[in-house]
Amino acid sequence: MAGLFQGGADRSFIMLDMSVEDPWTTVFHEYAHQLMNGNIQTESDPWFEEGFAEYFSSIEVDGKEAHVGKIPHDDYLILQQVGLMKVANLFKVAHYSETYNENGNSRTSFYLESGLLVHYIYDNQLLPKVGTYIDLKGTKHVSVEDAIQQAFGMSAAQLDKTLRDYLLSGRYLYYKIPAPANISEKTYTSRPLTPSDAAAVLADIHLHSADYQDKAIDEFQAILSSDPNNAAACRGLGYGYLQKQNFTQAAEYFKRSSEQDSKDPRVHYYNALLMARESGFGSKVDIPTLTRELETSISLDPSFADSYALLAFAQSTSGDPAKALETMRKAIAIDPRNEGYRFNLANIYLANRQSEKAMAILQSLQKSASPEMTSRIDGVLESIRRQP
Repeated sequence: MAGLFQGGADRSFIMLDMSVEDPWTTVFHEYAHQLMNGNIQTESDPWFEEGFAEYFSSIEVDGKEAHVGKIPHDDYLILQQVGLMKVANLFKVAHYSETYNENGNSRTSFYLESGLLVHYIYDNQLLPKVGTYIDLKGTKHVSVEDAIQQAFGMSAAQLDKTLRDYLLSGRYLYYKIPAPANISEKTYTSRPLTPSDAAAVLADIHLHSADYQDKAIDEFQAILSSDPNNAAACRGLGYGYLQKQNFTQAAEYFKRSSEQDSKDPRVHYYNALLMARESGFGSKVDIPTLTRELETSISLDPSFADSYALLAFAQSTSGDPAKALETMRKAIAIDPRNEGYRFNLANIYLANRQSEKAMAILQSLQKSASPEMTSRIDGVLESIRRQP
């Protein structure tokens, strides 16, 4: 494994094994996902999401240009060895499918074949047909096989043969893109990490993995036993206690972290989140202090969407739904795929007596793959229908 991506509600991590060949493929793969997340509100089928990321994962960059769209030779060898899935089956893989979530040949084949198919689509300028397919299947609920026929003008079996021929040909297109002239090493900064800081990063990675949170708390405590003023460890331990609903301990460690680094936007956000959770997101929260913490967080990191989302809650709670709408839209502009943000926006629209806009958002969210989200939506829709 060349690398691993660990996502989280507040931050994400990419871990690389720099001893392997081309470790940066993991970075490019995840960057492609972030491009999709930041620009397209509705999530596509896994084959297209992962195929798009695989397409960009093989970027080669030298000093003057980037080569985009190459297919690694090893991908050909693996696909020829394990064989191709039927395209109809590839298109039916969902986020909860075994093929998508369990390690093994099936998952490897899914990723590589998705990448191969997206290469074929780009090479033959078929993206508009993909859009047609997604609309037929997702909006009009046409079966996968019929949607393939209508969108691509060929049967699923014919598309199987076409993709197999494309694989066997060993030929593909890639694009040379000039590197921006203003890229310079001088625009980036780096600094050596102390052993404590490096250990705090590893503990933070564990904290953001559900199976390792207790281990993370032990690691943060070990760091602080030898380096009691380590701001990152104080922040991480505070967040760990916040996740466990231990608000007193969380507040103590956030305070210690702030004393060491008052410019950390996440500590200010965590302080606000702590206040909101302690009050049960109710009327007892100290809105002026919570707002001040969030405004400080935003001033230090204007791209941190969670701070805008929580600030919108504060504004709505304090009786300013118009300002809350504006702020929540900023959160969604940064993270358009966040269903929680969109659900909250719908509720703010309801508070603003704009029920039609709220209904449009709620109905679009009914397609969510999250049972918890669809249950929440059903409850809100039912309460709207009961209103006179």
